[in-house]
Amino acid sequence: VTLSRREFISGVSAAAALSGVSPASLSGVPPVVCIASKDDPLGVRSDFPVVEQSVYLDSAYITPSPLQAVEAAQAFAEAKARDPVSLGGMLQETNLMRQRFATLVGASEMEIGVLFATSDGENIVSRALDLKQGDNVVIDDLHYDTTYLLYQQLAEQRGLEVRIVNSEAGGAPVDAFAEHVDRQTRLISVAWVSHQNGFRHDLAGLADLAHSNGAYLYADAIQGIGALDIDVRSTGIDFFTAGT
Repeated sequence: VTLSRREFISGVSAAAALSGVSPASLSGVPPVVCIASKDDPLGVRSDFPVVEQSVYLDSAYITPSPLQAVEAAQAFAEAKARDPVSLGGMLQETNLMRQRFATLVGASEMEIGVLFATSDGENIVSRALDLKQGDNVVIDDLHYDTTYLLYQQLAEQRGLEVRIVNSEAGGAPVDAFAEHVDRQTRLISVAWVSHQNGFRHDLAGLADLAHSNGAYLYADAIQGIGALDIDVRSTGIDFFTAGT
């Protein structure tokens, strides 16, 4: 069976959506009202109790939950306690979330899947590509820790080669990746914004590099989604994962 890149991606996304968890029901949760000030230009400081007594600077590792997420989780738990077998509302909320997220990133709803963690997404992608001996995957040393474990395991199990681009002066430009990519490359995988130092990869340039060699581009976008604008179609990304 021959599938186009977009058809293959849609199929993987649909399968992911079936295996995912749905977000909390938002019924009964009041809308967010943001009041900006000089010290709080986005008007969101009061949503995060963690900053009442301190300054939190570790969101690149673990992000504190805003009150809206806590309230939504409570509403979901209470609804499940009252009617534990009702799925209609939960599925409606899931579909609404997928529609809104698709609009945010320039994708279609059918391309959005819901999973437990960003690493789940890369695991699904790498397994779906049926990587084998003779293939190679190109990553860099600015990626998230679980990525190295994932491809190390695949290298041991399937014999593929993992090529790591060494960053220089805190960055890894497209030219540095080009030195490691060839016609046996199946996937280029990067963290769009590195949790290590905030370096932002050139996704459009990496997509062109990957596609010109018959490969795919995967991006862990969790550090960028919501903070930076992105259009996955115009950028040329094949797979990406993110969380909120």
